Amino acid sequence: MSQFDFIIVGGGSAGCVLANRLSACGNYQVLLLEAGGKDHNPLIHLPVGFTQAMALNSINWGYRTEPEAELNNRRIEWPRGKVLGGSSAINGMIAIRGQREDFDQWAADGNTEWGYDDVLPYFKRSENHHGGDSQFHGSQGELSVTRSYEQHPLTQRYIEAAVNAGIPANDDFNGTQQEGVGLVDLNITSRGQRASCAQAFLKPAKQRANLHIVTGAEVDEIVIDHGAATGVIYRTGKTAPITVTARKEVVLAAGAINSPLLLQRSGIGPQQVLQAAGVAVKHALPGVGQNLQDHLTVDVVARVPNTGTANDFLKPHRFLGEVLKYAIKREGFLAMAAAQSLAFIRSTPEQNRPDLQIHFAPAAGSKDAKGRVVPLKEPAITSTAC
Repeated sequence: MSQFDFIIVGGGSAGCVLANRLSACGNYQVLLLEAGGKDHNPLIHLPVGFTQAMALNSINWGYRTEPEAELNNRRIEWPRGKVLGGSSAINGMIAIRGQREDFDQWAADGNTEWGYDDVLPYFKRSENHHGGDSQFHGSQGELSVTRSYEQHPLTQRYIEAAVNAGIPANDDFNGTQQEGVGLVDLNITSRGQRASCAQAFLKPAKQRANLHIVTGAEVDEIVIDHGAATGVIYRTGKTAPITVTARKEVVLAAGAINSPLLLQRSGIGPQQVLQAAGVAVKHALPGVGQNLQDHLTVDVVARVPNTGTANDFLKPHRFLGEVLKYAIKREGFLAMAAAQSLAFIRSTPEQNRPDLQIHFAPAAGSKDAKGRVVPLKEPAITSTAC
């Protein structure tokens, strides 16, 4: 089959949702192309497995930045999911939307259907929230949003300390406002497994006869005909390039790195950049590949002598108990995400909204030579500023 109604490039967070929604009515033939593999690795589904999953080249593209002058010429690791579900298969599982002000600013800039009130119904429709239906949340959607069943005592102490420092308490960062400190919502299912977009949206749709999923499919080029995208050329392994055409649309959902890369390879982007790379200019578009901002993070680790932390659960005599607890109740250390509480604060009083997101974890570790997180031997906690 070489012709489809919709061709989706990228089976990550956005691509999985689009594949579900576009194939739902059954009237359209939908092709989903994912350069990575299937999400079979058990570290993907075990929540605490994220600490090791990012070190695996089989499920992480392993990108690194060029040397950054502002960071003493260091190269920064840049994890991207190389698997169905994309980065939602390897991230820290924290369920956070953009701020209301972000969406309203986009609408004010001319993207008239991107205001917060415009997108809120879609957030609610996709969500299965632990608090049920409300003004800001839905309970009938595919994506699980839960609250950790078992908070460490240090988590509550951290929240109390933040409130004492003048940060307001906030029980819902995706509700009325984002500023404040409180417990975090998580993309973890009621069975204690990661709720990646592949599991939430693609798994229920993959048996539909009109949805076709190809993994290991790296797209080389978007086919442009008379100024319109009409298809793509892709490869699987060592096979010859395959050309497929779209009767309706080619949907590019390859992520913040590979979407602009593919556009430029296809002749869409800044003219000077394309010409310098020897790519024929099909549509000069200066913004492609420009203005990227990402959330640089700084881990602040504090040792807490004579205090129990989550690192203690890795001691042999306790780890077996945690394994049994997870096997029976799907709770405990193995069901832990990247943070148990969050704080959204303003870096200076002049800011009109929070510009710092702080994660708290009642544990600490460092990375070994292979990029795996190795827990510290002494009790410690981590407060990560983003």
